[in-house]
Amino acid sequence: MALNQTDDLINRALDNLLSDDDDEFFKALLSDDTKVAGTWDGLQQVDAMLKREAQTEIPLPIDFTVSVMERVHDHEARRRWYPLVVGVLTLLSVIAALNIAFPVTIFALDLYQPLLDSPIMTAIQYLASELIEFVQIGRFMLADWFNYVLTTPEALATVVLALVVASIWIGLLEVKKLTAGALQTA
Repeated sequence: MALNQTDDLINRALDNLLSDDDDEFFKALLSDDTKVAGTWDGLQQVDAMLKREAQTEIPLPIDFTVSVMERVHDHEARRRWYPLVVGVLTLLSVIAALNIAFPVTIFALDLYQPLLDSPIMTAIQYLASELIEFVQIGRFMLADWFNYVLTTPEALATVVLALVVASIWIGLLEVKKLTAGALQTA
């Protein structure tokens, strides 16, 4: 008998799915072929062990329900944001493609000179220069603030103290969340 047919018979016998004719044939095969009989005995032992272990109850961790519900909540939050993220990425891709295609088209069709002479371009240049100046002022202000914080001991101590208080607060919130979850499961 072919190996695939023997495997099929053994699998169906383990699942109690043999017809009467197949069952008689399988019993005859077991008595004739010692290799198939050995395989059958081994698989029956493994099947019995798996059934026995499947009936054993395994205790769940104390925070099992809380951790599962946190994962479900996290999954729901990610699923809710997924369409928005895809939409934003698609929009950014279209903007990037237009940013590449627009200048190439303008220069290829020789339309850049009338565009440079238009009053809109003057306004855009003015707004761009104002934006650059605003960003530079912000950069200088940020650099001055970092310089002040890093060179003045009182300011540095205040920032470090604020970070310590924030970490303690976050730790207390985590402990509160864990104890609330443990009380829920109890």
